Amino acid sequence: MATSVIIGPSSRELALKVADKLKADKIFVQHKKFPDGESYTRLEQLIKKNSDVIVVETLFPQNDSIVELLCILDVVSEFKPKYVTLIAPYFAYSRQHERYLKWEAISGRTVAELIDKKVNKIIMFDVHHKKNLFPFFKKAKPVELTAAKRMADYFKKVKNVFVIAPDQERKGFTDIVAEELNCDYSWLSKHRDRYTGKTVSHLLHKVNLKGKNIILVDDIISTGGTIISAIEILKQHGVAGIYVATTHYMNVAGVREKILAAGAKEVVTTDSIPAGEISKIDLSQVIVDALGKK
Repeated sequence: MATSVIIGPSSRELALKVADKLKADKIFVQHKKFPDGESYTRLEQLIKKNSDVIVVETLFPQNDSIVELLCILDVVSEFKPKYVTLIAPYFAYSRQHERYLKWEAISGRTVAELIDKKVNKIIMFDVHHKKNLFPFFKKAKPVELTAAKRMADYFKKVKNVFVIAPDQERKGFTDIVAEELNCDYSWLSKHRDRYTGKTVSHLLHKVNLKGKNIILVDDIISTGGTIISAIEILKQHGVAGIYVATTHYMNVAGVREKILAAGAKEVVTTDSIPAGEISKIDLSQVIVDALGKK
């Protein structure tokens, strides 16, 4: 049976690596923007009849990539594939999975429902709130993978390490990284004002961090505010160095520079969202391994 990988515009390099490892047919997507900002999308080859189709398209930039993905999935459906798997390493709007204030749009549900009927399975990495987002999928099977072990592999050569998460919600991610590095871990307590967006953090547990190399890990970095606040707190504890790693880096201009200026020695991320030289953690094998599981 033929397997075809659709090389989505927002995940080209990752999709090519996945296709090469699977020895699958590569189907490229021609895309452009019209002068008025609308997206044009076209598959450059046909999809073989009764194929398994894997669409690789991360949902960043959020709004553009969602429109591109919906157009791609619509064309794919015309070929009546046997099975469609969507690899969306970063799933946009996953942070807006519930209503915090009156009359807020639950945007995560909106995006999930748009995609749900068009695929059989959707694979994502380090979802911000899986237990709240996944019930929005009624037809497609949602699957979460993690970059935690690959992240730990990257830091294996750093000595005297201690893993910290910038908030209590990332505990399940942090302990995997720490277990792989055979070190201790903790996390900061973070509270956000739902109206202003301002956050207040403090170190939750009394731990001795003096002389430690801190691996500060998070699932998403957008503005860098949470990470910078965490760095400022950690520097007060006499740490030797701070390394920042995240699964999803929004690649907004100037954020990495601000994090480094705050005191981090290095900022690294995965290729869930293309981020140039700092995308040093390859997720393709994790994806391929997951595709081989029933």
